[in-house]
Amino acid sequence: MSDNDSPAASRDPHVDFDAPAILRKWPSLNNQRRTDVVGPYLPLESTLDECLLEFMAKPAPMRHLYQVHT
Repeated sequence: MSDNDSPAASRDPHVDFDAPAILRKWPSLNNQRRTDVVGPYLPLESTLDECLLEFMAKPAPMRHLYQVHT
């Protein structure tokens, strides 16, 4: 089997950063997810690029409160 025959070689490595995406945040108290809420809320609906930029702008200790969905 050559490198070109491997399953990873057949996948398209391109990421579409213009794809629609949603950045969601879980409600928190003292930097911990609240367990008494139903789910996350929507701070940003844009492109994957914009959502990732917004996510990475958050302080590292708070990033566990966020989710990016495409």
